[in-house]
Amino acid sequence: MKEGGKAFFWENNAASRLLIWFRTHVVGRLWVPKYGDSQEFPLTPDEVDLLRDQLDVRVVYPNMTFFVLFANYILKDYFSKPFIALDSLLFKRKILVKYSYQQYLYLKN
Repeated sequence: MKEGGKAFFWENNAASRLLIWFRTHVVGRLWVPKYGDSQEFPLTPDEVDLLRDQLDVRVVYPNMTFFVLFANYILKDYFSKPFIALDSLLFKRKILVKYSYQQYLYLKN
């Protein structure tokens, strides 16, 4: 990246060991669909730290995407409103937000 350059990435987040366990052991098996390919994986906190060694990095969690994933993948979007409400409450109260599956990375050189 050029000096003074900026970049934006919308990445999945691998901070939650629970979500990564489900992604590795449940998604793509039985009736649970897998989207994407075997080469992609959410960005880990260690990878974000590696970026911080070279760049100014700001991580933003645009919403809480955690419990709703259960409704999406396991319940096939049935009964998703309570999970959406729980994620929304956690986001408003800033509880466990760093474990949200969605994150924005703003990079500046």
